[in-house]
Amino acid sequence: MPPTLHSLRFLSAVCLLACVSACGCPDTEEFIHIGAFDSREAALRAAIPRLAVAIGECPKVQKYRIVFTAPGIYAIDRHALLYWRRGSKADIGYEDDVFSSISPGFGPYEVDDAFVLEVSRKGGSLADFDRASK
Repeated sequence: MPPTLHSLRFLSAVCLLACVSACGCPDTEEFIHIGAFDSREAALRAAIPRLAVAIGECPKVQKYRIVFTAPGIYAIDRHALLYWRRGSKADIGYEDDVFSSISPGFGPYEVDDAFVLEVSRKGGSLADFDRASK
């Protein structure tokens, strides 16, 4: 017996509900890869707007790691913009090697969600966070 229109609608709704519940925001960390870049500066300028989008999409996540490949301080090519919350404030900085913590001279800088959005809108860089923290 062929499926009825009603049964097809029901199955579509079940699939949509399953996708929505499976595609929710993580509790602790959002790991986002944004691709390859010719320089660290270009990658960080691309990572900041992507971080702003991630904060808007999943505002309760505790840590965001925006990962990219680019030339770095060492011979490692996977780097990240790291943003982690501490109550109402957060810290941001650059990891020259993913999961190695903030590299010296590149943070951490104390910020909040609104400032990330502001720097993103103006096409800013990690240096903007450094200047604001002084």
